[in-house]
Amino acid sequence: MGSLAVGFTGSATYELLPTLVRAYADRHPEVSLDVHSDMVTPRQVAALLDGSLGVGILRPPVTVAGLAVEAIRREPVVVLIASRHPISVKREIDLVDLRDEWFVSYPNNPPSTMFTIMQSACETAGFAPRIRQVVADSAALVALVAADMGVALVPASLRHLRINGATFRPLRSPRITTGLALAYRESDVNPLVRRFLEVTRTVVRSRNAVEAPTAAPVDDDYRFTLEF
Repeated sequence: MGSLAVGFTGSATYELLPTLVRAYADRHPEVSLDVHSDMVTPRQVAALLDGSLGVGILRPPVTVAGLAVEAIRREPVVVLIASRHPISVKREIDLVDLRDEWFVSYPNNPPSTMFTIMQSACETAGFAPRIRQVVADSAALVALVAADMGVALVPASLRHLRINGATFRPLRSPRITTGLALAYRESDVNPLVRRFLEVTRTVVRSRNAVEAPTAAPVDDDYRFTLEF
């Protein structure tokens, strides 16, 4: 019946992609999905506009003429640190306590949503982050943190990507959340796109209903409450 190109932002690649692709394949086995994983929001927006993506799962805000953006959930932003870092003994971390640390960051040119969130949060805490490494790939970001090259602020759902030597802690102050959204061209909601949107809404509603009332593990020892 055809092929649909879909983009996934970093944390959604490791958390939502497996469930969503399986659900779509079960319902529409005649359609082939062309999956583009770990794409930051600016790259997805450009690909949606030039037609190389049919649907994007990205992090808002996105205000671009011709694109429809549909929020599907919110999640906490947490601290990613090396397991051997002295501050890992804390159950929760105040961002101001990281003012003297190096940071590993998502791209800043053009600025990704998570880069903007990191900059704004650090400014609120009274300091400018010292950025040592900039990477677009979430797996590389977690690996660099595990190597003790710096700390990072990441969506809580990135905990699904487990790399030895890295661990996650909730932010006590400030409390920050980030969104996840579907994006697609308003003028091109063809049957393949429409079916993918329908399946995504169903899958996300189901996951939110299961996860929202419960405490979700940050790692094996520490927990926080997801605020969808």
